[in-house]
Amino acid sequence: MRIGINIDGVLRNLLEKLSRTYEKYFEKEVSLDDIEDYDLEKYFEFEGEDNLDKLLYEDCSLEIFGYSNEIEDKVVLKLNNFVRENLDKNEVVLLTRECGRAIPSTLFFLSKTGCMVKEIKFVTSYEEMWEHCDILVTTFPKAIETKPKNKKCIKINRLYNKNINSDYSLENTIDLFEEEYIEKIINTKTVKHKELK
Repeated sequence: MRIGINIDGVLRNLLEKLSRTYEKYFEKEVSLDDIEDYDLEKYFEFEGEDNLDKLLYEDCSLEIFGYSNEIEDKVVLKLNNFVRENLDKNEVVLLTRECGRAIPSTLFFLSKTGCMVKEIKFVTSYEEMWEHCDILVTTFPKAIETKPKNKKCIKINRLYNKNINSDYSLENTIDLFEEEYIEKIINTKTVKHKELK
């Protein structure tokens, strides 16, 4: 079984670092409690030639993508333990939708947190994530909404995805690894039912 894990929102606290970096350089605040959907341009406003993509992928890539904190303390350590314990049963692939300078910055983040996942895919769309896994662990609404019928999705609940339905959902990432959650999903069989007349 191939388990895809999104880096942002699941392992890396990108929004917190983006918010602090935006405040540092533009002297404007964006509260994470206000981000109710993942259309970030609604919340991060720019003037002139500045824009969100320029901030993320050109000007502050290392600061935002590389120096972000883990979403929860020791979540990458828990992921490493999961990978080590499941080498013979499951493959884990990290998935992220990034470009430009965000790519080496993400590799720096994974390095500084000691991530031992061998396969990392940088994709261009949320739909492409599904080409690399059977189960996707994500927070992104568009990734959840584009799920093929023959695959499973585990949503880590965030304010911006609360109205999106998923096969499974959790309040935090650590539970994914500590409570053998993935094994239960893998071993759950889907049974077709027949309508009674």
